[in-house]
Amino acid sequence: MHSLAGLPGVIDIRNYGLTAGIEYEPTAGKPGARGLDTFLRAFEAGILVRAVGDITALSPPLTIEKPQIDELVGAASTQTRDISIAHMDAPSEFAAAITKKTSR
Repeated sequence: MHSLAGLPGVIDIRNYGLTAGIEYEPTAGKPGARGLDTFLRAFEAGILVRAVGDITALSPPLTIEKPQIDELVGAASTQTRDISIAHMDAPSEFAAAITKKTSR
């Protein structure tokens, strides 16, 4: 999860054990839009997260296995990147920032 820190639109990543929260920068004039969009896209991908305003909360069951954790984190990462692009005024600038960050 903490690999998402520093992405445009991501303010903070918090976790305590398996519970995590991804806080997004609010979209001007649309409070909670990023959190809701992330929830909807994650649900479509088969991942259940909670939208709490502009925060996506993840709280998997304590019986979760390592492959399921990897799937959850991978899906959350994909949704976070997709939402950040969708809410940017200049998606090409974001794409350049992502490419630079992930190529390290």
